[in-house]
Amino acid sequence: MTLALLSSSLRFNGGDCCNGEAEGVASDASNGFTINITSVDGSAVTCNTTYDIQVWAVDLSGAQSGGPDISVTTAPCSTGGKISQVVWIIEENEGYSQVVGSSSAPYINNTLIADYGLAEKYYGFGHFSADNYVEMTSGQGSCGFDATSNQSCFQDAEYQSSLSYPSIFGQLPSGASQTLAEGMAGKCEYGDNSANEYAQRHNPMTYYADSLTECNSSDVPLSGTLASAVGNTVPFTMIIPNLCDDGHTSCAPDNNQVKQQDDWLSSNLPSVLSSSQFTSGSMVIFITWDEDTGTTPGPTTQPSNHVPLLILDHNETAGTTDTTTTFTHDSLLKSTMQLLGGPLSAFPSNIQTAPSLVGDGFGF
Repeated sequence: MTLALLSSSLRFNGGDCCNGEAEGVASDASNGFTINITSVDGSAVTCNTTYDIQVWAVDLSGAQSGGPDISVTTAPCSTGGKISQVVWIIEENEGYSQVVGSSSAPYINNTLIADYGLAEKYYGFGHFSADNYVEMTSGQGSCGFDATSNQSCFQDAEYQSSLSYPSIFGQLPSGASQTLAEGMAGKCEYGDNSANEYAQRHNPMTYYADSLTECNSSDVPLSGTLASAVGNTVPFTMIIPNLCDDGHTSCAPDNNQVKQQDDWLSSNLPSVLSSSQFTSGSMVIFITWDEDTGTTPGPTTQPSNHVPLLILDHNETAGTTDTTTTFTHDSLLKSTMQLLGGPLSAFPSNIQTAPSLVGDGFGF
């Protein structure tokens, strides 16, 4: 039986992900055909993303047969060879309008937002903290609400390397991630340390089974200058200020959570922004808030849980702002893995399809 290509498009089925059309199909008798898929469900195909594709063969009589799903991963994201370090700084419990434009945050507004980048439509996933920390590190935070206990399933959970989800810490190569937690007494500390304003629930490297080895070696107290702490060129660093400095708790002398966040950033970030890693364009820093000021437990629906995301990259134009794209903690995870060339295939489909910050005009 001779098969013929009937048109310049082929149908494909993305399984749980999507359906769409393949364009730009070329064929010849000796080499078969090449499929160039440019969009999925109306969205552009993204780099370093895994898609499941099924192709049907149709003969001249109209009979068709479908082959098995083919798992393909698009090419690694191109960052011009520049980005080799990604740093996250996670603040606590303030919404977009409480921070952006606030007189309590002059450094955030007049220096960081003015000189670097801001995603205006960025959203958390739920209340309370752990929902968001789980989402941004594994994509599994939208776990639902338990009316019996009146809490979300991750609310204030303190997992001791027991969550089985694949995490960013476990999916990056060994030695490629670290957590710097202010107030932690020793490596990979389980439980809270109230005397030092340390909360384990804000330290997600301690949650996952796949990051136990990394946690025991690379989840360490934050000490010294921030520049020296991230100067070891580890590809991915998550920075967790203590409960006063991340704005979770009102603390003297400011007794103003937004000002506490601003003061900590203004005291610690300048040394990083003047470091060779940052000024060479090899480092990007993301600063976001886990959730807004909402208190109703469980998953949230946009436009609620609107929080800032600051994007600090030496190569971006000062004051770069994305005012239209809706980003979430999923976007932060996906973009970080893309920038560092890490695999996305182990993460759920919501990570695969999340809008990416890569190529969005922020300099990388």
